[in-house]
Amino acid sequence: MAFFAVGFAQHPMLVGISLPLYSVTFAGKSHDGFDYLDILITLACLAGLSTAMFADNQLRSYMLENEARQKRGEVKIPLLETGLWRYSRHPVRYITFLLSFFTRAII
Repeated sequence: MAFFAVGFAQHPMLVGISLPLYSVTFAGKSHDGFDYLDILITLACLAGLSTAMFADNQLRSYMLENEARQKRGEVKIPLLETGLWRYSRHPVRYITFLLSFFTRAII
């Protein structure tokens, strides 16, 4: 449910915000089909989405493990320090920033 609430609700908003920039950037230029730039941006977006999914799955496993620890009477792990979470407290936001920067640099 959270994926649909966040993923699908934010996507139209991001498209709406990005359309003016896209039209200003490509005004007067002919765009014939799907070229190398479109392929590059598509690959970057797929890499970002898969990385975000990987980070979310790591967080889900951590939360389930902490629930199981609590039920067994063990001490909960206070902070997730493995995987992508070792490098950033918000890896999904970091990936979003990188993709945003990458696509603006290409355009």
